[in-house]
Amino acid sequence: MAKWCVGAAAAANMACPGAQVRPTPEAEPCPAGAVETMTETLGVGIGSTGVVSFTREDPKFITVREGVTSARLIYGGVPGGVPGDRWKLPTGTILSGRLLFGDGRVYARFTEARTPMGDTFKVCLEAGDEGKRGVPAKPDGGPETAKVFASMAVQAVRRFE
Repeated sequence: MAKWCVGAAAAANMACPGAQVRPTPEAEPCPAGAVETMTETLGVGIGSTGVVSFTREDPKFITVREGVTSARLIYGGVPGGVPGDRWKLPTGTILSGRLLFGDGRVYARFTEARTPMGDTFKVCLEAGDEGKRGVPAKPDGGPETAKVFASMAVQAVRRFE
């Protein structure tokens, strides 16, 4: 249906209702100093993972829009893992960044962390699923929105790919 819609829209030279086919977002660098802050100050090793949630409730899916976003850190590092794997960011830290849509996935790129005590740090955390960057979007999201799981894994990265 999506391929037909794109072809029909091109032939008719008009927009097509429903989800638009978008390319994967462009790679971009992390904020200046974010990698050093994560690794040296926050105990967040490159490649380590945490989990965030977009809501305080417990819905399975939520509807999101592209643009500025924030999510609450549920945990950082491997729970019960090797000492030193736990991030020095407490549960409830708010991660801020942006959501980008592309190739049937939603890309969450978080660049700032604000702890419950009010401390703010530059970070470089990217959402992912099944070993891929970005998380799958359900097909019934809409033309300007996407449906995704309310909670998702984030990984510390050196740059957004």
